[in-house]
Amino acid sequence: MAWSYDNQLTGKIMEVVVSVMLQESNYMVLPYGYEQTHPALCQKWGKGIEPTRTLMRLRTSPDLLIYDNVEKTTKIAEIKSHITESANHWIDNKTIQNYFSYWGDCILVEIIPKEEVFYAEYITKLASKNKPSAEINLFIRENFRPFYEIFEINPSVFEKYKKKTLLIMDSLRKG
Repeated sequence: MAWSYDNQLTGKIMEVVVSVMLQESNYMVLPYGYEQTHPALCQKWGKGIEPTRTLMRLRTSPDLLIYDNVEKTTKIAEIKSHITESANHWIDNKTIQNYFSYWGDCILVEIIPKEEVFYAEYITKLASKNKPSAEINLFIRENFRPFYEIFEINPSVFEKYKKKTLLIMDSLRKG
């Protein structure tokens, strides 16, 4: 998907939805992605700056830093969303391998307007399903777990944000 202001807006909205749902479920959530931590670098990205390994690691920084107040553990998560009503939503292997190269312990959260809406999986588990050179795409509903299997979310909180997210996605599709 090509970059656009509409896609950027959708991504930010979905980050906020995930963040608030987690906060309501007793997690502490902090913005982490390079857009938050290195805004000046964002402005220079693609304007002659050399794409070094360090820069690529910064560029692929996950969106959220999540502290579990109960387990006393910290996780990082990358949030992706697809607002189209496609029969099959997928993520390409190249994207998975890029995250695996820099952020193997990251959780990839995919938000789609189907069934559970919020799906998640550890990058290490996704990367192990494919060889680095594979041209295979992973279908989200077949390769990701429902979000609440990775993050402990109260079922009523999950249902509330699932409904809100479907309304938001419908509104975004209509423009």
